[in-house]
Amino acid sequence: MEIYRISGLIKKLRKEKNLTQEELGNLLGVSGKAVSKWERGESLPDVTIIKKLSDNLGISSDELLQGKVIQNRNDNKNKKSKYLLILLVLVFLVISLLIIFNHKKEENDIKENNEDTCTLIRTFYIDDIKNSNDENYLYVTLHEYQVEGVF
Repeated sequence: MEIYRISGLIKKLRKEKNLTQEELGNLLGVSGKAVSKWERGESLPDVTIIKKLSDNLGISSDELLQGKVIQNRNDNKNKKSKYLLILLVLVFLVISLLIIFNHKKEENDIKENNEDTCTLIRTFYIDDIKNSNDENYLYVTLHEYQVEGVF
């Protein structure tokens, strides 16, 4: 436990939180002069306020006593956020595909580009999709909604 690493960490994190020595002291119930002594390495915080000090600085008590912030802590939060975002996107895509699969009209367009043009439009609705005994197949129930054509 090196006192100068702890004092440097307290000073660095206090400034990152935009707190004066007096303000940090008020949060902890000590004077600004006591905080100044900690930051200059003349003394260390009392054991009874280590937890409160570390909470106010946004680190664990272990990190404060080691005089260093563990970088993996922030990396893990970033990884968790990244995985959560990927999971949400995948859920959105799956839900979108299910909605499209269950409610989308299927249209078959047949066009011949000769002198005479023939267009046939058939519209189907998907009524039901069920699994078969064979995992490679699905049972799809359709009904024809509308047939239009210009011949």
